[in-house]
Amino acid sequence: KNQRRSVSIDNKYSLRKTRKNEDGIVSHEKIEEEYYRKLEYRCESIYTAAEANCRKIFDTSYDRCREAVSSVASWALCWPMKLTVVCNTAAIVGDEKNCDPKSEISSGWGYGYEYLIKAKKEMFKDFQHAEITYKIRKPNITLDLRTADDTAQAIMKEFERKKDFIDLVLLFIKRLMALAFIKIILSANSYHTNYLTDIKFSNFYITKYFKKIDARRHKHGKHTLLPLKKIEKTFFVDPAQCKLTRKELKQTMGNCIKIFIEMLTATTIILIDQLFYETLDLVRRHSKMEYYQSGIHDMIVNVKGTGMVASMIRSVVEDFNFKRKLNETLSNAECLPVPSSLKTSHLKRIYIMYCILFAMVIFQGYAERLMRFFCASFYPKHEKRRVLFLYNDTLKRRISYFKYKLARVKRKVQENKLSQDGNIVLKLRLKYPGLLGWLIYFDIAKRKCLICGDLESRRQIINDRELHKCPVCSYIFCLECWNDADETCIVCHPKSASDDESIDDGKEDDEIAY
Repeated sequence: KNQRRSVSIDNKYSLRKTRKNEDGIVSHEKIEEEYYRKLEYRCESIYTAAEANCRKIFDTSYDRCREAVSSVASWALCWPMKLTVVCNTAAIVGDEKNCDPKSEISSGWGYGYEYLIKAKKEMFKDFQHAEITYKIRKPNITLDLRTADDTAQAIMKEFERKKDFIDLVLLFIKRLMALAFIKIILSANSYHTNYLTDIKFSNFYITKYFKKIDARRHKHGKHTLLPLKKIEKTFFVDPAQCKLTRKELKQTMGNCIKIFIEMLTATTIILIDQLFYETLDLVRRHSKMEYYQSGIHDMIVNVKGTGMVASMIRSVVEDFNFKRKLNETLSNAECLPVPSSLKTSHLKRIYIMYCILFAMVIFQGYAERLMRFFCASFYPKHEKRRVLFLYNDTLKRRISYFKYKLARVKRKVQENKLSQDGNIVLKLRLKYPGLLGWLIYFDIAKRKCLICGDLESRRQIINDRELHKCPVCSYIFCLECWNDADETCIVCHPKSASDDESIDDGKEDDEIAY
């Protein structure tokens, strides 16, 4: 029966051929018929499903009835469950127009659907052949234009290139410094060789043996060297004294000045670095800018119209509607410089190293004394020969120098060219010591020794015993020259200098004279 109804429906709507208009679109009659047929099929399927469910219920009830009663009674009691004819609802209703949709749907709706298909086709056709007109604006290209990013990259590349060069130089210096101990060994060997072969090499120290020789000569009433003359003090070094001599001090001060200049250069670089840091930090603190933007962005597309096309377009473009809240904060903090200052620990290391260098330079003044001391400890006999040579050579030089000065004064006495100092400032100081005694601070108001020509010192003026004034001729002699002249005024009693000064041979110490 169901198949018969399906065939009847197909025959009902297959009598007409499918007709299309000039645009190739199915006509509205065919659209309506296809829709009616689908609706009628659905209606018939409802009747068919109801009939099937009814038959199933009757069959289930019949089975339960037979299980509940005996087989004899089941024939009499359960036979009504076999009356499935009541399930033929279509036959019961008996009207084929119940599933006819034409009575429920108004006619003419096919025209609107046909027009909708036509509009859809035209829309796709328009989208397929859409033409977009655009114009590309070419910006003016500026030659040799460098952006901030290009400049930063160029600076970093240049900095890295310089850094690689500095690293190479530092590596080379480290390799040379690693070989510095070779120079130390060579210098020590050179000092050792010169100490043994050259008796004048580094031989200017007033050692204990030197003082012992001088004390022995003083005991025997011979001419001594100690205390040294003013002119001799610049050439001799007393290892027992912490004070550096003029020669050692000159060398030490020269090295200290070099280190100070280097330290000044490093300090200048540190100050320039600090200046750069302060400048960049000032830019960072005062150039920070923040922009706060808030608001609501709404986009609503309204499609006016009540037809099918308007509804379709409205359903397409409704997704373009949006409502957005804007709450953004923009800042240039990432573009600002982030400088870092030199750490205090690095500054401490730099200046501690310079302090160590200053200490090493000052200690260098005592290093030669230690080298002589070590050599003297290993070669005591050779050291005594060196000291004996130094003493005798200095004694000869002093005698020769004194003879020269004495001869010069005697020549002036014989030629009557020796005259008293006519300095008016000196005469005023000597005549009015209480009023003009302060003139002693000026060299023009100082007296000088007749023999050596040294000016009197403030200590000699206070302690008048260190100066000797001849009561006859009123000439001034320093205590050293007065003793060398055998306490005799060479102006009043001219005589030849003694040439019988003996030379110490060191025999009392079982040493051979050099």
